[in-house]
Amino acid sequence: QHAVAALEAALRAPVGSGAERAAIESRLIQVRRLFDPATAERHLTALTTAARAGELAPARTLDLVRQLLWQGRTAEAGELLDRLRTARPEAHSEAAALLEDTEKWLAWTHPTLARRTPRPTGQGRPAALLADALVNGRAHEAVGQAHQVLKDRGPSYDLSWPEEPALLALGVLLCTDSPDAAAWCDRLLREGHTPYSPTWMAMLSAMRSEAALRLGDLTGAADHAQQALNHIHPAAWGVAVGGPLGSLVLATTRMGHYDEAGAYLTHAVPKHMFDTRYGLHYLHARGQYHLLTGHPHAALADFLACGDRMRAWGIDVPGVVPWRTSAAEAWLALGNREQAARLSYDQLGRPGTNGARPRAAALRTLAVGGPVARRPQMLSEALDLYERCGDRYEQIRVLGDLATTYHELGDNRRARTHVRRARHLVGMCGAASLSEELFSFPDEAEEQPSPAGAGFGDGALLTGSERRVAALAVSGYTNREIAAKLFITPSTVEQHLTRVYRKLGVRCRKDLPVELATSVTEAVAGQGA
Repeated sequence: QHAVAALEAALRAPVGSGAERAAIESRLIQVRRLFDPATAERHLTALTTAARAGELAPARTLDLVRQLLWQGRTAEAGELLDRLRTARPEAHSEAAALLEDTEKWLAWTHPTLARRTPRPTGQGRPAALLADALVNGRAHEAVGQAHQVLKDRGPSYDLSWPEEPALLALGVLLCTDSPDAAAWCDRLLREGHTPYSPTWMAMLSAMRSEAALRLGDLTGAADHAQQALNHIHPAAWGVAVGGPLGSLVLATTRMGHYDEAGAYLTHAVPKHMFDTRYGLHYLHARGQYHLLTGHPHAALADFLACGDRMRAWGIDVPGVVPWRTSAAEAWLALGNREQAARLSYDQLGRPGTNGARPRAAALRTLAVGGPVARRPQMLSEALDLYERCGDRYEQIRVLGDLATTYHELGDNRRARTHVRRARHLVGMCGAASLSEELFSFPDEAEEQPSPAGAGFGDGALLTGSERRVAALAVSGYTNREIAAKLFITPSTVEQHLTRVYRKLGVRCRKDLPVELATSVTEAVAGQGA
Protein backbone atom coordinates (compact mmCIF):
# COMPACT_ATOMS: atom_id res chain seq x y z
CA GLN A 1 0.00 0.00 0.00
CA HIS A 2 2.87 2.39 0.76
CA ALA A 3 4.46 1.57 -2.60
CA VAL A 4 1.19 2.17 -4.44
CA ALA A 5 0.66 5.51 -2.68
CA ALA A 6 4.18 6.66 -3.54
CA LEU A 7 3.91 5.60 -7.18
CA GLU A 8 0.50 7.22 -7.59
CA ALA A 9 1.91 10.46 -6.12
CA ALA A 10 4.76 10.29 -8.60
CA LEU A 11 2.29 9.88 -11.46
CA ARG A 12 0.34 12.95 -10.34
CA ALA A 13 3.43 15.10 -10.28
CA PRO A 14 3.45 17.56 -13.25
CA VAL A 15 7.05 16.80 -14.16
CA GLY A 16 8.92 14.08 -15.98
CA SER A 17 9.12 12.85 -19.56
CA GLY A 18 6.70 10.41 -21.15
CA ALA A 19 9.26 7.62 -20.72
CA GLU A 20 9.69 8.41 -17.02
CA ARG A 21 5.96 8.42 -16.41
CA ALA A 22 5.58 5.15 -18.34
CA ALA A 23 8.28 3.56 -16.17
CA ILE A 24 6.43 4.69 -13.02
CA GLU A 25 3.11 3.34 -14.27
CA SER A 26 4.75 0.06 -15.27
CA ARG A 27 6.03 -0.42 -11.74
CA LEU A 28 2.63 0.57 -10.34
CA ILE A 29 0.98 -2.23 -12.36
CA GLN A 30 3.52 -4.72 -11.05
CA VAL A 31 2.83 -3.80 -7.44
CA ARG A 32 -0.95 -3.66 -7.83
CA ARG A 33 -0.96 -7.11 -9.41
CA LEU A 34 0.52 -8.61 -6.25
CA PHE A 35 -2.65 -7.98 -4.26
CA ASP A 36 -5.40 -7.42 -6.86
CA PRO A 37 -4.76 -8.07 -10.55
CA ALA A 38 -8.11 -6.48 -11.45
CA THR A 39 -6.95 -3.05 -10.21
CA ALA A 40 -3.90 -3.24 -12.47
CA GLU A 41 -6.08 -3.41 -15.57
CA ARG A 42 -7.07 0.28 -15.39
CA HIS A 43 -3.47 1.22 -16.29
CA LEU A 44 -3.01 -1.13 -19.23
CA THR A 45 -4.50 1.07 -21.97
CA ALA A 46 -2.36 4.10 -21.13
CA LEU A 47 0.75 1.96 -20.81
CA THR A 48 0.06 0.21 -24.12
CA THR A 49 -0.18 3.60 -25.79
CA ALA A 50 3.17 4.57 -24.26
CA ALA A 51 4.74 1.33 -25.52
CA ARG A 52 3.49 2.00 -29.03
CA ALA A 53 5.06 5.45 -28.84
CA GLY A 54 8.41 3.93 -27.93
CA GLU A 55 8.33 5.34 -24.39
CA LEU A 56 8.63 1.97 -22.64
CA ALA A 57 11.88 0.03 -22.32
CA PRO A 58 11.92 -3.52 -23.83
CA ALA A 59 12.04 -5.20 -20.41
CA ARG A 60 9.01 -3.23 -19.19
CA THR A 61 7.23 -3.86 -22.49
CA LEU A 62 7.65 -7.60 -22.00
CA ASP A 63 6.22 -7.29 -18.51
CA LEU A 64 3.29 -5.36 -19.98
CA VAL A 65 2.79 -8.20 -22.47
CA ARG A 66 2.38 -10.64 -19.58
CA GLN A 67 -0.10 -8.33 -17.86
CA LEU A 68 -2.13 -7.97 -21.07
CA LEU A 69 -2.18 -11.73 -21.56
CA TRP A 70 -3.39 -12.30 -18.00
CA GLN A 71 -6.37 -10.05 -18.78
CA GLY A 72 -7.05 -11.81 -22.10
CA ARG A 73 -6.01 -8.83 -24.23
CA THR A 74 -4.26 -11.09 -26.70
CA ALA A 75 -4.36 -8.79 -29.74
CA GLU A 76 -2.58 -5.93 -27.94
CA ALA A 77 -0.02 -8.32 -26.45
CA GLY A 78 0.64 -9.81 -29.89
CA GLU A 79 1.11 -6.37 -31.40
CA LEU A 80 3.72 -5.39 -28.79
CA LEU A 81 5.51 -8.71 -29.20
CA ASP A 82 5.73 -8.20 -32.96
CA ARG A 83 7.21 -4.75 -32.38
CA LEU A 84 9.90 -6.20 -30.13
CA ARG A 85 10.65 -9.02 -32.53
CA THR A 86 10.91 -6.64 -35.47
CA ALA A 87 13.24 -4.35 -33.52
CA ARG A 88 15.64 -7.28 -33.17
CA PRO A 89 17.48 -6.43 -29.95
CA GLU A 90 21.25 -6.59 -30.15
CA ALA A 91 22.54 -10.15 -29.85
CA HIS A 92 23.60 -11.19 -26.32
CA SER A 93 21.98 -8.08 -24.87
CA GLU A 94 19.71 -8.22 -21.83
CA ALA A 95 16.73 -7.29 -24.03
CA ALA A 96 17.48 -10.16 -26.43
CA ALA A 97 17.81 -12.65 -23.56
CA LEU A 98 14.54 -11.46 -22.02
CA LEU A 99 12.73 -11.81 -25.33
CA GLU A 100 14.01 -15.37 -25.84
CA ASP A 101 13.05 -16.31 -22.29
CA THR A 102 9.58 -14.85 -22.85
CA GLU A 103 9.18 -16.91 -26.03
CA LYS A 104 9.81 -20.09 -24.02
CA TRP A 105 7.35 -19.03 -21.35
CA LEU A 106 4.76 -18.21 -24.03
CA ALA A 107 5.22 -21.63 -25.63
CA TRP A 108 4.05 -23.22 -22.37
CA THR A 109 1.37 -20.79 -21.21
CA HIS A 110 0.10 -18.86 -24.29
CA PRO A 111 1.29 -21.01 -27.20
CA THR A 112 -0.77 -19.24 -29.88
CA LEU A 113 1.58 -16.25 -29.60
CA ALA A 114 4.87 -18.10 -29.22
CA ARG A 115 7.69 -18.31 -31.71
CA ARG A 116 10.02 -21.20 -31.10
CA THR A 117 13.59 -19.88 -30.78
CA PRO A 118 16.22 -22.63 -30.62
CA ARG A 119 18.78 -22.01 -27.94
CA PRO A 120 21.51 -24.21 -26.44
CA THR A 121 20.27 -26.12 -23.42
CA GLY A 122 21.31 -24.66 -20.09
CA GLN A 123 21.06 -20.99 -21.03
CA GLY A 124 18.41 -18.58 -19.83
CA ARG A 125 16.58 -17.80 -16.63
CA PRO A 126 15.30 -20.71 -14.53
CA ALA A 127 11.67 -19.97 -15.48
CA ALA A 128 12.50 -20.13 -19.19
CA LEU A 129 14.50 -23.34 -18.86
CA LEU A 130 11.75 -25.05 -16.88
CA ALA A 131 9.11 -23.92 -19.37
CA ASP A 132 11.26 -25.22 -22.24
CA ALA A 133 11.59 -28.61 -20.56
CA LEU A 134 7.81 -28.83 -20.09
CA VAL A 135 7.07 -27.84 -23.69
CA ASN A 136 9.48 -30.39 -25.13
CA GLY A 137 8.40 -33.30 -22.93
CA ARG A 138 11.67 -33.27 -20.97
CA ALA A 139 10.21 -32.47 -17.56
CA HIS A 140 11.85 -35.58 -16.09
CA GLU A 141 15.25 -34.08 -16.96
CA ALA A 142 14.43 -30.87 -15.10
CA VAL A 143 13.33 -32.32 -11.73
CA GLY A 144 16.67 -31.54 -10.11
CA GLN A 145 16.59 -27.97 -11.39
CA ALA A 146 12.99 -27.59 -10.21
CA HIS A 147 13.99 -28.64 -6.69
CA GLN A 148 16.87 -26.17 -6.77
CA VAL A 149 14.59 -23.32 -7.84
CA LEU A 150 12.21 -24.08 -4.96
CA LYS A 151 15.05 -24.33 -2.44
CA ASP A 152 16.61 -21.05 -3.61
CA ARG A 153 13.37 -19.11 -3.62
CA GLY A 154 13.68 -16.23 -1.18
CA PRO A 155 10.97 -14.21 0.58
CA SER A 156 11.27 -11.20 -1.77
CA TYR A 157 10.06 -10.62 -5.31
CA ASP A 158 11.68 -9.99 -8.65
CA LEU A 159 8.82 -7.82 -9.85
CA SER A 160 9.69 -8.31 -13.52
CA TRP A 161 9.29 -12.11 -13.30
CA PRO A 162 7.38 -12.65 -10.06
CA GLU A 163 5.90 -16.08 -9.36
CA GLU A 164 6.86 -17.93 -12.53
CA PRO A 165 10.05 -19.77 -11.44
CA ALA A 166 8.36 -21.38 -8.43
CA LEU A 167 5.14 -22.12 -10.31
CA LEU A 168 6.98 -23.70 -13.24
CA ALA A 169 9.13 -25.72 -10.83
CA LEU A 170 5.96 -27.04 -9.19
CA GLY A 171 4.59 -27.75 -12.68
CA VAL A 172 7.63 -29.92 -13.43
CA LEU A 173 7.13 -31.87 -10.20
CA LEU A 174 3.43 -32.38 -10.98
CA CYS A 175 4.04 -33.48 -14.56
CA THR A 176 6.57 -36.06 -13.40
CA ASP A 177 4.44 -37.24 -10.46
CA SER A 178 7.24 -36.38 -8.05
CA PRO A 179 6.18 -37.54 -4.57
CA ASP A 180 7.03 -34.21 -2.93
CA ALA A 181 4.99 -31.90 -5.18
CA ALA A 182 2.16 -31.53 -2.67
CA ALA A 183 4.63 -31.10 0.20
CA TRP A 184 6.36 -28.24 -1.60
CA CYS A 185 3.02 -26.52 -2.19
CA ASP A 186 2.17 -26.88 1.49
CA ARG A 187 5.55 -25.54 2.53
CA LEU A 188 5.25 -22.46 0.32
CA LEU A 189 1.69 -21.83 1.48
CA ARG A 190 2.80 -22.00 5.11
CA GLU A 191 5.78 -19.73 4.56
CA GLY A 192 3.84 -16.92 2.94
CA HIS A 193 6.17 -14.09 1.94
CA THR A 194 6.88 -10.42 2.36
CA PRO A 195 4.85 -8.56 1.34
CA TYR A 196 1.74 -10.73 1.60
CA SER A 197 0.22 -11.28 -1.84
CA PRO A 198 -3.26 -12.72 -2.34
CA THR A 199 -2.29 -13.32 -5.98
CA TRP A 200 0.67 -15.50 -4.99
CA MET A 201 -1.38 -17.41 -2.42
CA ALA A 202 -4.15 -17.93 -4.97
CA MET A 203 -1.77 -19.36 -7.57
CA LEU A 204 -0.12 -21.62 -5.00
CA SER A 205 -3.53 -22.88 -3.87
CA ALA A 206 -4.41 -23.67 -7.49
CA MET A 207 -1.21 -25.72 -7.84
CA ARG A 208 -1.97 -27.48 -4.55
CA SER A 209 -5.42 -28.37 -5.85
CA GLU A 210 -3.89 -29.97 -8.93
CA ALA A 211 -1.45 -31.89 -6.74
CA ALA A 212 -4.34 -33.19 -4.66
CA LEU A 213 -6.19 -34.31 -7.79
CA ARG A 214 -3.15 -36.28 -8.95
CA LEU A 215 -3.13 -38.06 -5.58
CA GLY A 216 -6.85 -38.80 -5.74
CA ASP A 217 -7.55 -36.52 -2.77
CA LEU A 218 -10.81 -35.12 -4.12
CA THR A 219 -11.95 -33.35 -0.96
CA GLY A 220 -8.58 -31.64 -0.63
CA ALA A 221 -8.56 -30.70 -4.30
CA ALA A 222 -11.97 -29.04 -4.05
CA ASP A 223 -10.99 -27.18 -0.87
CA HIS A 224 -7.73 -25.83 -2.31
CA ALA A 225 -9.39 -24.82 -5.59
CA GLN A 226 -12.06 -22.94 -3.66
CA GLN A 227 -9.39 -21.22 -1.60
CA ALA A 228 -7.65 -20.17 -4.81
CA LEU A 229 -10.85 -18.53 -6.02
CA ASN A 230 -11.37 -16.90 -2.61
CA HIS A 231 -7.91 -15.33 -2.37
CA ILE A 232 -8.68 -13.23 -5.44
CA HIS A 233 -12.07 -12.85 -7.11
CA PRO A 234 -12.63 -15.19 -10.09
CA ALA A 235 -12.94 -12.15 -12.37
CA ALA A 236 -9.47 -11.00 -11.27
CA TRP A 237 -7.98 -14.34 -12.33
CA GLY A 238 -8.24 -13.43 -16.00
CA VAL A 239 -7.48 -16.28 -18.40
CA ALA A 240 -5.69 -18.22 -15.64
CA VAL A 241 -9.07 -18.96 -14.01
CA GLY A 242 -9.20 -22.14 -16.07
CA GLY A 243 -6.69 -23.71 -13.67
CA PRO A 244 -8.53 -23.52 -10.33
CA LEU A 245 -11.99 -23.61 -11.91
CA GLY A 246 -11.10 -26.72 -13.90
CA SER A 247 -9.76 -28.41 -10.76
CA LEU A 248 -12.94 -27.50 -8.87
CA VAL A 249 -15.14 -28.93 -11.62
CA LEU A 250 -13.11 -32.13 -11.86
CA ALA A 251 -12.95 -32.70 -8.10
CA THR A 252 -16.66 -32.13 -7.48
CA THR A 253 -17.55 -34.27 -10.50
CA ARG A 254 -15.49 -37.20 -9.25
CA MET A 255 -16.99 -36.74 -5.81
CA GLY A 256 -20.42 -37.25 -7.37
CA HIS A 257 -21.55 -33.66 -6.69
CA TYR A 258 -22.85 -33.20 -10.23
CA ASP A 259 -25.18 -30.29 -9.52
CA GLU A 260 -22.34 -28.37 -7.88
CA ALA A 261 -19.95 -29.11 -10.74
CA GLY A 262 -22.59 -28.10 -13.29
CA ALA A 263 -23.07 -24.79 -11.47
CA TYR A 264 -19.35 -24.04 -11.69
CA LEU A 265 -19.49 -24.65 -15.42
CA THR A 266 -22.07 -21.88 -15.78
CA HIS A 267 -19.53 -19.28 -14.57
CA ALA A 268 -18.48 -16.90 -17.33
CA VAL A 269 -14.87 -17.37 -18.46
CA PRO A 270 -12.77 -15.21 -20.81
CA LYS A 271 -13.01 -16.43 -24.39
CA HIS A 272 -9.23 -16.13 -24.81
CA MET A 273 -8.78 -18.61 -21.95
CA PHE A 274 -9.24 -21.34 -24.56
CA ASP A 275 -6.12 -20.09 -26.36
CA THR A 276 -4.02 -20.88 -23.28
CA ARG A 277 -2.84 -23.91 -21.35
CA TYR A 278 -5.34 -23.01 -18.62
CA GLY A 279 -8.14 -23.56 -21.12
CA LEU A 280 -6.96 -27.14 -21.66
CA HIS A 281 -7.49 -27.95 -17.98
CA TYR A 282 -10.95 -26.42 -18.08
CA LEU A 283 -11.92 -28.27 -21.28
CA HIS A 284 -10.69 -31.59 -19.90
CA ALA A 285 -12.56 -31.11 -16.64
CA ARG A 286 -15.74 -30.22 -18.55
CA GLY A 287 -15.30 -33.35 -20.66
CA GLN A 288 -15.01 -35.49 -17.53
CA TYR A 289 -18.20 -33.91 -16.22
CA HIS A 290 -20.02 -34.77 -19.46
CA LEU A 291 -18.63 -38.31 -19.41
CA LEU A 292 -19.62 -39.07 -15.82
CA THR A 293 -23.07 -37.54 -16.24
CA GLY A 294 -23.89 -39.72 -19.27
CA HIS A 295 -23.11 -37.42 -22.21
CA PRO A 296 -20.26 -39.20 -24.01
CA HIS A 297 -20.67 -37.28 -27.29
CA ALA A 298 -20.17 -33.94 -25.53
CA ALA A 299 -17.28 -35.42 -23.55
CA LEU A 300 -15.60 -36.69 -26.71
CA ALA A 301 -15.90 -33.26 -28.33
CA ASP A 302 -14.12 -31.63 -25.38
CA PHE A 303 -11.34 -34.23 -25.25
CA LEU A 304 -10.70 -34.05 -28.99
CA ALA A 305 -10.70 -30.24 -28.78
CA CYS A 306 -7.90 -30.57 -26.21
CA GLY A 307 -6.00 -32.82 -28.58
CA ASP A 308 -6.44 -30.50 -31.56
CA ARG A 309 -5.08 -27.57 -29.57
CA MET A 310 -2.15 -29.44 -28.05
CA ARG A 311 -1.00 -30.76 -31.42
CA ALA A 312 -1.39 -27.38 -33.12
CA TRP A 313 0.48 -25.65 -30.31
CA GLY A 314 3.32 -28.15 -30.17
CA ILE A 315 2.72 -29.15 -26.54
CA ASP A 316 1.27 -32.61 -27.11
CA VAL A 317 3.33 -34.06 -24.28
CA PRO A 318 2.54 -36.10 -21.14
CA GLY A 319 1.69 -34.10 -18.07
CA VAL A 320 -0.65 -31.52 -19.61
CA VAL A 321 -4.02 -33.28 -19.92
CA PRO A 322 -4.54 -36.97 -20.84
CA TRP A 323 -6.77 -36.26 -23.82
CA ARG A 324 -6.11 -39.53 -25.67
CA THR A 325 -7.08 -41.90 -22.87
CA SER A 326 -9.99 -39.67 -21.86
CA ALA A 327 -11.24 -39.73 -25.46
CA ALA A 328 -10.73 -43.50 -25.48
CA GLU A 329 -13.06 -43.77 -22.47
CA ALA A 330 -15.64 -41.69 -24.30
CA TRP A 331 -15.37 -43.96 -27.34
CA LEU A 332 -15.84 -46.99 -25.07
CA ALA A 333 -18.97 -45.39 -23.64
CA LEU A 334 -20.20 -45.00 -27.22
CA GLY A 335 -19.43 -48.66 -27.99
CA ASN A 336 -16.52 -48.00 -30.37
CA ARG A 337 -13.75 -50.22 -29.05
CA GLU A 338 -11.66 -49.90 -32.20
CA GLN A 339 -11.27 -46.14 -31.85
CA ALA A 340 -10.59 -46.50 -28.13
CA ALA A 341 -7.84 -49.04 -28.78
CA ARG A 342 -6.30 -46.85 -31.51
CA LEU A 343 -6.01 -43.90 -29.16
CA SER A 344 -4.68 -46.07 -26.32
CA TYR A 345 -1.97 -47.61 -28.51
CA ASP A 346 -1.16 -44.16 -29.81
CA GLN A 347 -0.69 -43.01 -26.22
CA LEU A 348 1.63 -45.92 -25.44
CA GLY A 349 3.73 -45.12 -28.50
CA ARG A 350 4.17 -41.43 -27.71
CA PRO A 351 7.65 -40.20 -26.72
CA GLY A 352 7.86 -39.65 -23.00
CA THR A 353 5.03 -42.05 -22.19
CA ASN A 354 7.33 -44.19 -20.08
CA GLY A 355 6.02 -42.43 -16.98
CA ALA A 356 3.70 -44.26 -14.64
CA ARG A 357 0.52 -42.22 -15.14
CA PRO A 358 0.19 -42.07 -18.97
CA ARG A 359 1.11 -45.74 -19.35
CA ALA A 360 -1.31 -46.81 -16.63
CA ALA A 361 -4.18 -44.88 -18.24
CA ALA A 362 -3.52 -46.43 -21.65
CA LEU A 363 -3.26 -49.95 -20.21
CA ARG A 364 -6.55 -49.52 -18.38
CA THR A 365 -8.51 -48.39 -21.44
CA LEU A 366 -6.96 -51.17 -23.53
CA ALA A 367 -7.89 -53.73 -20.89
CA VAL A 368 -11.46 -52.53 -20.42
CA GLY A 369 -12.08 -52.56 -24.16
CA GLY A 370 -10.29 -55.85 -24.82
CA PRO A 371 -10.93 -59.58 -24.27
CA VAL A 372 -11.70 -60.47 -20.66
CA ALA A 373 -8.93 -63.10 -20.52
CA ARG A 374 -6.26 -60.47 -21.21
CA ARG A 375 -7.53 -57.93 -18.72
CA PRO A 376 -6.01 -59.16 -15.41
CA GLN A 377 -2.41 -58.76 -16.56
CA MET A 378 -2.86 -55.26 -18.01
CA LEU A 379 -5.02 -54.06 -15.13
CA SER A 380 -2.56 -55.41 -12.56
CA GLU A 381 0.26 -53.48 -14.22
CA ALA A 382 -1.92 -50.37 -14.35
CA LEU A 383 -2.68 -50.77 -10.65
CA ASP A 384 1.02 -51.07 -9.82
CA LEU A 385 1.74 -47.90 -11.81
CA TYR A 386 -1.04 -45.92 -10.13
CA GLU A 387 0.20 -47.10 -6.74
CA ARG A 388 3.65 -45.84 -7.70
CA CYS A 389 2.36 -42.33 -8.39
CA GLY A 390 -0.03 -42.44 -5.41
CA ASP A 391 -3.31 -41.78 -7.28
CA ARG A 392 -6.00 -43.36 -5.11
CA TYR A 393 -8.90 -42.34 -7.35
CA GLU A 394 -7.45 -44.20 -10.32
CA GLN A 395 -6.53 -47.13 -8.07
CA ILE A 396 -10.20 -47.42 -7.13
CA ARG A 397 -11.24 -47.47 -10.79
CA VAL A 398 -8.71 -50.17 -11.67
CA LEU A 399 -9.64 -52.23 -8.61
CA GLY A 400 -13.27 -52.02 -9.70
CA ASP A 401 -12.27 -53.17 -13.20
CA LEU A 402 -10.32 -56.07 -11.73
CA ALA A 403 -13.27 -57.06 -9.55
CA THR A 404 -15.60 -57.07 -12.55
CA THR A 405 -13.06 -59.01 -14.61
CA TYR A 406 -12.53 -61.73 -12.00
CA HIS A 407 -16.29 -61.96 -11.48
CA GLU A 408 -16.75 -62.57 -15.22
CA LEU A 409 -13.96 -65.16 -15.08
CA GLY A 410 -15.71 -66.93 -12.19
CA ASP A 411 -13.05 -66.11 -9.60
CA ASN A 412 -15.34 -64.52 -7.01
CA ARG A 413 -12.80 -64.70 -4.20
CA ARG A 414 -10.38 -62.40 -6.03
CA ALA A 415 -13.25 -60.22 -7.16
CA ARG A 416 -14.36 -59.64 -3.57
CA THR A 417 -10.79 -58.96 -2.44
CA HIS A 418 -10.44 -56.14 -4.98
CA VAL A 419 -13.86 -54.74 -4.13
CA ARG A 420 -12.97 -54.53 -0.43
CA ARG A 421 -9.73 -52.70 -1.22
CA ALA A 422 -11.58 -50.31 -3.49
CA ARG A 423 -14.24 -49.59 -0.87
CA HIS A 424 -11.58 -48.75 1.67
CA LEU A 425 -9.91 -46.28 -0.72
CA VAL A 426 -13.26 -44.64 -1.55
CA GLY A 427 -13.53 -43.47 2.03
CA MET A 428 -10.01 -42.06 1.91
CA CYS A 429 -10.41 -39.92 -1.21
CA GLY A 430 -14.13 -39.05 -1.24
CA ALA A 431 -14.90 -40.64 -4.60
CA ALA A 432 -18.62 -40.97 -4.06
CA SER A 433 -19.16 -41.22 -7.82
CA LEU A 434 -17.55 -44.69 -7.66
CA SER A 435 -19.32 -45.88 -4.51
CA GLU A 436 -22.61 -47.06 -6.00
CA GLU A 437 -21.08 -49.63 -8.32
CA LEU A 438 -18.67 -50.90 -5.68
CA PHE A 439 -21.27 -51.24 -2.93
CA SER A 440 -23.70 -53.02 -5.26
CA PHE A 441 -21.08 -55.70 -5.93
CA PRO A 442 -21.78 -58.97 -4.09
CA ASP A 443 -19.53 -59.42 -1.07
CA GLU A 444 -20.44 -62.81 0.37
CA ALA A 445 -17.23 -63.99 1.87
CA GLU A 446 -18.82 -67.18 3.14
CA GLU A 447 -19.35 -68.58 -0.38
CA GLN A 448 -15.72 -69.64 -0.69
CA PRO A 449 -13.23 -69.89 2.16
CA SER A 450 -10.03 -67.95 1.73
CA PRO A 451 -7.00 -70.08 0.90
CA ALA A 452 -4.53 -70.92 3.63
CA GLY A 453 -2.26 -68.05 4.48
CA ALA A 454 -4.51 -65.35 3.04
CA GLY A 455 -6.62 -64.67 6.13
CA PHE A 456 -6.26 -61.83 8.54
CA GLY A 457 -5.82 -64.29 11.37
CA ASP A 458 -2.27 -64.82 10.20
CA GLY A 459 -1.72 -61.13 10.79
CA ALA A 460 -0.90 -62.14 14.35
CA LEU A 461 2.40 -63.46 12.97
CA LEU A 462 3.43 -59.94 11.98
CA THR A 463 5.64 -57.76 14.13
CA GLY A 464 4.47 -54.25 15.01
CA SER A 465 6.68 -52.70 12.34
CA GLU A 466 5.49 -55.16 9.71
CA ARG A 467 1.85 -54.56 10.60
CA ARG A 468 2.29 -50.78 10.28
CA VAL A 469 3.94 -51.09 6.89
CA ALA A 470 1.32 -53.59 5.69
CA ALA A 471 -1.56 -51.37 6.85
CA LEU A 472 -0.26 -48.44 4.83
CA ALA A 473 0.51 -50.63 1.81
CA VAL A 474 -3.04 -52.01 1.74
CA SER A 475 -4.34 -48.44 1.97
CA GLY A 476 -2.65 -47.52 -1.29
CA TYR A 477 0.40 -45.65 -0.04
CA THR A 478 3.58 -45.96 -2.11
CA ASN A 479 6.81 -47.24 -0.59
CA ARG A 480 8.17 -43.68 -0.53
CA GLU A 481 5.06 -42.40 1.26
CA ILE A 482 5.19 -45.25 3.78
CA ALA A 483 8.85 -44.49 4.45
CA ALA A 484 8.08 -40.82 5.02
CA LYS A 485 5.16 -41.55 7.34
CA LEU A 486 7.07 -44.08 9.44
CA PHE A 487 10.46 -42.29 9.33
CA ILE A 488 12.26 -45.24 7.78
CA THR A 489 14.00 -45.77 4.45
CA PRO A 490 12.24 -47.09 1.31
CA SER A 491 14.55 -50.13 1.35
CA THR A 492 13.41 -50.92 4.90
CA VAL A 493 9.81 -50.73 3.67
CA GLU A 494 10.62 -53.24 0.92
CA GLN A 495 12.25 -55.60 3.42
CA HIS A 496 9.23 -55.43 5.74
CA LEU A 497 6.84 -56.10 2.86
CA THR A 498 8.88 -59.09 1.70
CA ARG A 499 8.58 -60.64 5.16
CA VAL A 500 4.86 -59.80 5.31
CA TYR A 501 4.25 -61.54 1.97
CA ARG A 502 6.12 -64.63 3.14
CA LYS A 503 4.29 -64.83 6.49
CA LEU A 504 0.84 -64.35 4.94
CA GLY A 505 1.52 -66.57 1.95
CA VAL A 506 0.79 -63.90 -0.68
CA ARG A 507 2.81 -62.73 -3.67
CA CYS A 508 2.29 -58.96 -3.74
CA ARG A 509 0.51 -56.06 -2.05
CA LYS A 510 -2.62 -56.55 -4.17
CA ASP A 511 -3.12 -59.90 -2.40
CA LEU A 512 -2.79 -58.51 1.13
CA PRO A 513 -6.01 -58.89 3.16
CA VAL A 514 -7.84 -55.59 3.24
CA GLU A 515 -8.55 -56.04 6.95
CA LEU A 516 -4.94 -55.05 7.62
CA ALA A 517 -5.92 -51.48 6.77
CA THR A 518 -8.62 -51.19 9.42
CA SER A 519 -6.76 -48.36 11.14
CA VAL A 520 -4.04 -46.59 9.26
CA THR A 521 -4.11 -43.82 11.87
CA GLU A 522 -3.34 -46.35 14.61
CA ALA A 523 -0.59 -47.82 12.46
CA VAL A 524 1.16 -44.47 12.10
CA ALA A 525 0.52 -43.50 15.71
CA GLY A 526 2.00 -46.78 16.81
CA GLN A 527 5.32 -45.77 15.33
CA GLY A 528 6.06 -43.74 18.45
CA ALA A 529 5.39 -46.74 20.63
